[in-house]
Amino acid sequence: MKGAHQWLQQTGCRFPMLVDHERRMYRALGFKRSVAQVWNISTVSFYAGQAAKGVALPRPMDDIEDDPHQMGGNCLVDESGRLMAIYQSSTPADRPSVEWLLNGIQVNDCASS
Repeated sequence: MKGAHQWLQQTGCRFPMLVDHERRMYRALGFKRSVAQVWNISTVSFYAGQAAKGVALPRPMDDIEDDPHQMGGNCLVDESGRLMAIYQSSTPADRPSVEWLLNGIQVNDCASS
């Protein structure tokens, strides 16, 4: 819980955050942990490129235990709590495009109309 609060403060994110200590929802949504996907050649190359450019790499938060092999992802949830779309990241740097997010919103808006 402490890490979630720290992240919200650091990013200024105003959206609600689900904290799932046992990762039940994480598994139910099909998210996984993977050493191979986290530390594949494209990930190592990405971080090496960022370091070569002088970009500060993310640092662990103080006193926070996390799982560095937990694969990320994004979910779109509407105001009533209905799951609209799931994006499962294939690498640590993989995030959905703006187009994917907007399409997920538009498709579901049309379906509920």
